[in-house]
Amino acid sequence: SPYYWASRLRMWEAQMLYKCTPAAVHPFLWTVWLGESAQIGGEEYENYMSSGTAHMLSVSGVHMGILFVTLQLLLRMLLRSTRWQAVVLLLVLTIFALTTGARIACLRALLMVAVYLAAELFNREPDTPTALSISGVLLLLLNPDMLFDAGFLLSFFSVAGILLFTDPISHRLERLPWGLRTNIAVTIGAQLLTAPLAIHYFHNFPPIGVLTNLLAVPLLTAVLWLCFITTLLAPIL
Repeated sequence: SPYYWASRLRMWEAQMLYKCTPAAVHPFLWTVWLGESAQIGGEEYENYMSSGTAHMLSVSGVHMGILFVTLQLLLRMLLRSTRWQAVVLLLVLTIFALTTGARIACLRALLMVAVYLAAELFNREPDTPTALSISGVLLLLLNPDMLFDAGFLLSFFSVAGILLFTDPISHRLERLPWGLRTNIAVTIGAQLLTAPLAIHYFHNFPPIGVLTNLLAVPLLTAVLWLCFITTLLAPIL
């Protein structure tokens, strides 16, 4: 089954990271890259909650959105064909979803991005609101109860915020260096729609989280790509 091969892939990646990274960071890497948070202690989790960065520990829309935006920017410099860009994006994001154990939250985010990229594959102009609407309808047709599920709403709105607001915010920050303004735009976009939901469901929204995420999200971006590069190079080196 697909879940069997996803488990085999996760096990192989865990072995590669185990050999190539310090033991002190293994719990964090297992959490943000493989979706296995059992080794994160209660006190450490409370620190993430109080700093407003607990979303980093749940592999879902934010992680998928970060990889999507950064990889898309990279592919625009390497590939001229937008169709091939969409194909590579879908391939990499699908592999990432499998490495995290094909969890529901990650698969939901993958579907949203896939519907958005489908426009490029069929030579249509991408339209973010339409793509998000189609993916939302498909997911709710499969399970209408998801409309009241906190995980679904946070995953959906985090991806929606990144896709809808990254470019407009980035254009307003055009005086800043490219990498800095992109990270700021992704960070703010991800929080614009999810902040009210986090307050409603978890009764917790540390004001400092707005500032800490401006630093945490770029660092998470670096961690995700370092994990990916390490996994690729470990069998060779």
